[in-house]
Amino acid sequence: MYVWALQLIIILGLNKDEFKMKIHAVKQKFRLLLLISLGCLGSHNIFAQADREWSVEQLVLSDGSTQELSIYYDAYLELLHYKDVTGNEQRLMPEEVISFSFQGDQYFSIPFKNGKLSFFKVEYEGKDIALLSKSNSVNLIQYLSSAYVDRYQICPGKGKKSPIQLCEINLSGQFSALSGHPAKTRPEQLSVKHCLFVVGEQGLRLFRMEVEKTDFLLGKRIRTVYFESLDELLDPDRLEQAHDYALSHDLDEDKLEDLVHIFRYYTLL
Repeated sequence: MYVWALQLIIILGLNKDEFKMKIHAVKQKFRLLLLISLGCLGSHNIFAQADREWSVEQLVLSDGSTQELSIYYDAYLELLHYKDVTGNEQRLMPEEVISFSFQGDQYFSIPFKNGKLSFFKVEYEGKDIALLSKSNSVNLIQYLSSAYVDRYQICPGKGKKSPIQLCEINLSGQFSALSGHPAKTRPEQLSVKHCLFVVGEQGLRLFRMEVEKTDFLLGKRIRTVYFESLDELLDPDRLEQAHDYALSHDLDEDKLEDLVHIFRYYTLL
């Protein structure tokens, strides 16, 4: 259960890059608080959604106890709503939960590199690797904007369903006369569909992300952004055999279902 073991890992000490990341995270947190104060995040009324799908599921809480509750999972705010014995609605955050199931899927509370706990959906879990996914959420946007400071930042979203949004920082190709660094153009809003993470010997690593962006000429289109290749994340000898298996069975790594089959075969090697 490598995913469980990952929760127990705490890395102490910061190098220079990690220190810069922490400073940027503080700035992004201030930006987020500003959006909240302007009423952007407050407009996402978590108690006013009439189309909720409640389900009786099993949860493992942070104290190790197991409970069976009627829950609703708000993936964007990463809140687990449940009804207590009196029928009143309560909610749980990732810090209060180890794992839970919802509508046939399994979720774990796992820390990002910055230590922030977040819910991840298990796509595949083997003896030494796991493939996890995350849909668009406040925690994910905060993580991406702090971990990749030269590529992304937090921007106000559109409407009640997504009060904050991820923005891509575009470089104009020209250099600023004042700073000497590449000049930036206006940030471009992205709609995050989902991210895939690989868990292995190197810990939790972001593999790829699918985003929707609006092009002036082409309209809305889906773009896949790769952060690392599987060659960097997995054992090269086993991966080569897995690639041969994928070719012989006509599996496409870009398709999640096929990628799960590749991971399953990789684990058997």
